[in-house]
This record gives sequence, C-alpha cells and structure tokens, in this order.
Amino acid sequence: MGSTTAVGDVVPLAPGKNIVVDYPRLVLFPLPLQGHTNSMLQLAQILASQGFSVTILHARYNSPRPSDHPGLDFRPFDVTSPTAELETMSGDPMALISRLNAACATPFRETLMELTGEGGGVACLVTDTCWHFTQAVADDMGIPRMVLRTTSISSMSAFTAVSRLHKDGLLPLPESQLEEAVPELLPLRMKDLPMVPTRNPKYFFWLLAEIDRTTELCAGLISNSFEELEETKLAESRRAIPIPFFLIGPFHKRFPSSSTPLAGELLQDPSCGSSYKSLQKLTDYLLSSCQLILEE
Repeated sequence: MGSTTAVGDVVPLAPGKNIVVDYPRLVLFPLPLQGHTNSMLQLAQILASQGFSVTILHARYNSPRPSDHPGLDFRPFDVTSPTAELETMSGDPMALISRLNAACATPFRETLMELTGEGGGVACLVTDTCWHFTQAVADDMGIPRMVLRTTSISSMSAFTAVSRLHKDGLLPLPESQLEEAVPELLPLRMKDLPMVPTRNPKYFFWLLAEIDRTTELCAGLISNSFEELEETKLAESRRAIPIPFFLIGPFHKRFPSSSTPLAGELLQDPSCGSSYKSLQKLTDYLLSSCQLILEE
C-alpha cells in the first residue's frame, strides 16, 4: 500500500480536478456516557496523530475535560433540557438517549453550521451510532457522516438480530422459547440476546431500528475492534451493510494506561499491525471524502 495522504498533498477527485489537502477538519460528536465518550476521545487522538485537525463537538452534559486532551479543539453547546431532568434518567439509558437526541438536535445543527463557516469547513462528521438524528443534519449540509461503534462487530450483530426479531413479531419471547438457538448468532440462545432494561421497551426497539437505518446511510463505520478477532462476523456485516468498515482497535493499545483517559504519547503495538493498515485506509478515505463538500 502507498503512503498515507498528508497535509499539502494533491488529492485527485476526478479527471482534471484536484484539491490540495489543507489540514482537513474532522468533527467528532461523542455520546455523553462514559464508555462512549472515552472511545470517541481515543479515536480523536488517533486521528489527530495522523495529521487531522479534530474538533470535539459536545453537549454541556457529562462534558469531557479539555485540559486532559491537549491538541484537540472542544466546542460545547447547551442542550434544551435542564441538567436536573437528564440526571433523573441516568438509571434508564434508553430514556436518557431519547431525551438527548431531542435536546441536542437544534443546538447541534446550529453549532455545526458555525463550524462549516470557519476556514477550511468540515471534511467529515464522526458521531456515535446512537446519535441517529445527525444523519439528516449531515445530509442537509452535504457533510459525509461516519459512525463509531464503540463495541465489537459481534455486539452490533447481536443488536441487529434483536431488531430483526422484533420486526418479525418474535419479541418479547415467551419463557418456553428462551433456550432456542439464534440461527445467525450460534452458539447464542434467545436468552443471551442483549436487552436493555427500560421503562419504554418500544423506544428501545425503535432506537435499534433507527441505528440500523442511519448506519446504512452513512459514509462508513469505525469499530473499536480488529479483523483477526472478528473475521467471520466482519465478512457477514460487510455483506449485509454496503458501506466501508474500518476496524482500527483496540483503541487503548495505542495509549499507555494512566489516571486520565488518553494521557501520554501514542504507542504502536506490533501485534496490532493490521489495525494500523486499516487506520491508513481510514485516513485516505477521510481525505478523499472532502469531495462531497466541494463545489463543482
């Protein structure tokens, strides 16, 4: 494989049409739940190490601390729901995610619009898969959107199976069927499927369907996993979802352990060689995606 495209390189978009890469800005939008935020910030540091200008667009709720992540640009915005109201939902993740999607939609759009008006614009938006409303925003603004799946491809397949079973009218299952096998997820049984307790089960299934729908519409999926671990599931997912997949994990192997997430210098682990090749592919892909926001 050739070298990674760098700042200042000429990128061919079409015959006779090139651009010079000028510190392309990537905007990352983490979900304000600890595990989701940590993974997104790790991805931000990985991309920044490849020469990208990275802006973390985030709600003022469970906000990351910019001082812990030098080199990243942080742009907060206010949500339309009071913090006290959101905190009452902390025991029900589905209710919280529902409220956050509604409370962030307008301020997110306004802040992203401001960023597009700054020098260089926005080359690509990377959001957590749970931010389903962002696909429509990205489409309206002509910005490629990629999604970060903070868990494994196998986990994604399990949640997709739950969504399919519900769509087919097979959920919730009677207790007599809990020991039955899930054909596409052997050796899992029905009782092993991931179900998130919530006061509103209908929203859980609706959210899964929205994640599946908007993932199919996005420009690519980034996973905190690696191909050797999930070769079979990855092949199945690529056949089912016709978008690029980038497995560049495990993210934590690129940074030393510390008391604060992402502190320290980037480490390269020889055992993760394939993930570095995937990162190179992702870098090239993100740079070439600039064509989607250029004027003819």
